[in-house]
Amino acid sequence: MRAGFAPAGVVRRPASRVALVVGGATMAAATLGWVAFLLASASTSAAGRWSWAPPSPPHAVASRAATSAATFPNDASVLRSGVAEAHKPDADGAEDGRPASAEEVDFMASNSITVEAPPDARGYGASPPEPPRAATSAGAARLNDTDAIMRGASLFRVEPDDPLSRHLTGFPVEPMTLDSLAPCAPLINIVLKDGFVCQSDPTCRACSSPRLMKRFDDVRAAFRAPALDTARRRYIAERFPVRGQVVVVFAFNLAHTDLFLNWACSVHKLGLDPRAFTLAAPCDAEAEGVVKRTGFHYAPTDWISRLSQPIRAQESHWGSDHADINNVMLFLMVDLVEMGYHVLVHDADVAWIKDPRPFLLDASRRRDFIGMLAPFWTSMGPVNTGFLFLAPTRQLWVFLKSMENAAVVKGTSDQRLWNHVLRHYTFQQLEWRLLPQEVIYKYSGRHAKRPGPDALVVHALGSKKRAKLQYLNMWSFSEACPFFDKEAAKQVKDT
Repeated sequence: MRAGFAPAGVVRRPASRVALVVGGATMAAATLGWVAFLLASASTSAAGRWSWAPPSPPHAVASRAATSAATFPNDASVLRSGVAEAHKPDADGAEDGRPASAEEVDFMASNSITVEAPPDARGYGASPPEPPRAATSAGAARLNDTDAIMRGASLFRVEPDDPLSRHLTGFPVEPMTLDSLAPCAPLINIVLKDGFVCQSDPTCRACSSPRLMKRFDDVRAAFRAPALDTARRRYIAERFPVRGQVVVVFAFNLAHTDLFLNWACSVHKLGLDPRAFTLAAPCDAEAEGVVKRTGFHYAPTDWISRLSQPIRAQESHWGSDHADINNVMLFLMVDLVEMGYHVLVHDADVAWIKDPRPFLLDASRRRDFIGMLAPFWTSMGPVNTGFLFLAPTRQLWVFLKSMENAAVVKGTSDQRLWNHVLRHYTFQQLEWRLLPQEVIYKYSGRHAKRPGPDALVVHALGSKKRAKLQYLNMWSFSEACPFFDKEAAKQVKDT
């Protein structure tokens, strides 16, 4: 009803002066009350009994506090090992004016880590020696216990400053199966163009390729053989002993080794040794040979001999072998997140302009993952799986393991599966964000603008990847690089 008008038959009356006086008195009293509260709070705070600031979280908690930007300085000697610098105590061993607890002492001791110095990173040198391994102190041995990882101890990150971090309501407690996900059930899934559709079967099995489903089961059974699974986890835990550190993961066949080593050379030019924080997953014998010769840690390849049909070394385009390689990557993502690592996964045709890890650690606070934008309105968006940064949270592990359980019907696109499961009603509480285009520079042709000052990495899109990276002065794979390999050099393509 507009002011100044009244319905017919209704007499308008002015507001009561008494009501105005009472209302004004009430507001004045409330204001005085707040003033008194603030004065009392300030007085109490000054007396040291109460403070506006929340109490400092315990640094010994296995959480992002160990690897956030606040404790992860942009120092090359620290970043090479992916280790966070400990929060420095006061001279008397106290921190923020309070005695250091036993847990904090262990935490600070755990970060007193020395790493073998990498080869001269300012200029290319001879062939690299063995990959450096972190040497931990006695305190670190207690916190970063390989046996604890093997026992399945809880290594998921907890947010000490987030009261909801330990509580998840309406989220799957355990990974979902293909039957419980029901990716083709229309009533519980958002169906987009080129998405999962199968009217006759909510699990999508009836509408999926029998050959690809059989192939997935074969690769998964070989990779997940219990004895090999345990040995692989121990190998990883021994070479990356610091929980919460960033591990960069690549899975590839021989056809992509040139791009992988170009990435390594771009990292080396930044003054970093990529072998200190990289886990390779060669998917054929020839690729394994390249990784061995260049000195990278790599996931044991015993599983390859168990395949009924090997992954081809030369396929470089979308197909069953490409899908197999992406499945191996997914398996490793599941394992590394469960083992307590931050995980960076990106395509091999990416080169680093700057070290992105400090930025990603800072940006991943209170988030489960960060991804690259896929500007599609179809089932292939909005996340581009060509660049993912994963935090070691339990909810993300549940999501990834659920994806693994559903990957049997994914076909050849891991990106389509990722976005489909992400839209599932059970995973609406995942915390994630997309990286701005200024940070991940995607180059598609000569008419595109050059990377700006905020760019951390370059992603060469489409074909002629070497030519595009050369145009941006980001092709570093040559004999001047210590990671040069003649067999990988034969894979360089100009198409």
